[in-house]
Amino acid sequence: MDEGRDIIAPFWADLDNRKSGNIYYVQYTNGSILQQVTQDINVYFPELTFNASWIFIATWHKIPYILMPETQTTFQAVLASNGNYSFVILNYGSLASKPVSIEAGYDTAYSCHNFTMLGSFSQKAIPKITLLGLGSNVKISGRWAFRVDLGSRDCNGPLYPIGGTTSSREDDGSSTQISLLQSFNYFGKSYSQIYVNHNGHLTFEAPWASFSPQQFPMHGCRDIIAPYWTDLDNHASGNIFYVQYTKGSILQQVTQDINMYFPELNFHASWIFIATWHKVPYFSMPKTVRKSI
Repeated sequence: MDEGRDIIAPFWADLDNRKSGNIYYVQYTNGSILQQVTQDINVYFPELTFNASWIFIATWHKIPYILMPETQTTFQAVLASNGNYSFVILNYGSLASKPVSIEAGYDTAYSCHNFTMLGSFSQKAIPKITLLGLGSNVKISGRWAFRVDLGSRDCNGPLYPIGGTTSSREDDGSSTQISLLQSFNYFGKSYSQIYVNHNGHLTFEAPWASFSPQQFPMHGCRDIIAPYWTDLDNHASGNIFYVQYTKGSILQQVTQDINMYFPELNFHASWIFIATWHKVPYFSMPKTVRKSI
């Protein structure tokens, strides 16, 4: 996309409301809906004391895809602010299951902050629409909430400091085996080593060159962490870093963040591992760059 364009894209697809479906928008500065949104945001962001003074709600209600009048898709974007803090809530109702194409992946983005909703998909990939309707980052199926006023992050979004050991320059490559300074328990299995694979995923038992994202659960028993699984190529530009910490300010920041997200735990990190894909282009698209951790 053009740099500098601010956009919120809850469900970027080729929709057609000429014959059926409705697209609504409304604003509130008082009343029960304003109070409900305020209450919801304080549940999702308990570290803040937030009182919305304004909300804007846009609703796409039972809208069909173009040339597919039998389909119906419903979703909603909610903007809320108190003049200081700003939030976006995305709500997904019934989403038509027919795959559609969306340019340049599936991002909910504003300014230079990108929140990937569906993982990583190339332009030719088939969308996993159910991940929107059933997924969530606030433990409510079909709802996603983001704080969007954090301009002080200098376009890095929520990234931690970037750097560490640099992996090789190799398309579909991987780091060497990395010995972890502390074992990592991943869904009941303990690992003492890890591989940072160049196509946006981490594996534990061996490197993996796969560049085509698969829907979970995958076939086989490969343990994988896939923050942005797509066909990347760092052989000419971009860097892939990895680093471990057992003390210091970054360890303290991660501890603080985890306790914010999981307030029921009293968590103190003794070790963290950070992998960063920094300004890595897509394969055969050297002018594109993506950043993720």
